[in-house]
Amino acid sequence: MMDPVVKQNVEEIVHLLVRGEYEALSASTGNDRLDAAQLRKAVEDYGRTLVPLTADWADEAVVIPVDDPDRTMLAITVDLRTVEEGLSDLSLELTLTRVAPDQWKVGIDNLHVL
Repeated sequence: MMDPVVKQNVEEIVHLLVRGEYEALSASTGNDRLDAAQLRKAVEDYGRTLVPLTADWADEAVVIPVDDPDRTMLAITVDLRTVEEGLSDLSLELTLTRVAPDQWKVGIDNLHVL
């Protein structure tokens, strides 16, 4: 079972993505790898309408602990959904780094078609 705080963080990121709030999304993740323009382009190039995650999304996500002796990190891949397809080929790849017991920093590593 996914840590509830991790789950909430991922849901907030996807919520911003679905709403097309690319600037807010980029600001909340610190522009680690993808800026607002790159996120917008990836969604527009895909050409379909993103929808919110389903209730069971966490059961389907790929979660891999990152081997780092100095901090707790998770690499998470979430398959996104669209109006047109349901489960789509578009995937969001994130890295979450624990910065406090109940606080994670989220970085967007990639948004692409698998």
